[in-house]
Amino acid sequence: TVQLHDGRIVDMKQLLVEAIRGDYSDWSAWCNLGRTLAAEETVQLHGRVMGKRQLYVEAIKYGQHASVAWNNLGALLADGETVQLCDGRVMDKNQLFVEAISCQSPGSTAYSNLGIALAAGETVQLRDGRVVDRKQLFVEAIRCKPDCSRSYFKLGCVLAAGETVQLHDGRVLDKKQLFIEAIRCDPDDSNAYYNLG
Repeated sequence: TVQLHDGRIVDMKQLLVEAIRGDYSDWSAWCNLGRTLAAEETVQLHGRVMGKRQLYVEAIKYGQHASVAWNNLGALLADGETVQLCDGRVMDKNQLFVEAISCQSPGSTAYSNLGIALAAGETVQLRDGRVVDRKQLFVEAIRCKPDCSRSYFKLGCVLAAGETVQLHDGRVLDKKQLFIEAIRCDPDDSNAYYNLG
């Protein structure tokens, strides 16, 4: 919390609401407010009661290039669930993750989340025309963030026994080596230790 010049004591959520009132088109304020809210929590803005989902939809409306907004909205949806955007499009979580990846700087999370959302053997076409599967998505996640334990772990989980995968840095790794990389990135990753055993 912080005390403002007028004496009010406000928390992060209230500061972000004030930021949006000051600049309704600030996508990052909408997105950060969505991150700040608890799962079922709501805020009132301009006479509308809004939860996380509505806040991310607004963030996308004002920040079509904002990978994090697309990704966070996708992460909220259950399998088979859809959301309607302000422009009328109805999208499921996979489509939202594809949009996140198509942004200028998607980061590893969008690739990883799409990899998690896909079923075994399923592929998806990215906006650049590439058709990718789970393995390729996790390799891309590692390329974006080579120290992300989660991406090495998830890639290890989708490889079959004896199968290897080549990373962008040229290394060829099997399941065991991927779990070791996950542990190198996060020595507290208990899942990686379990799967290595």
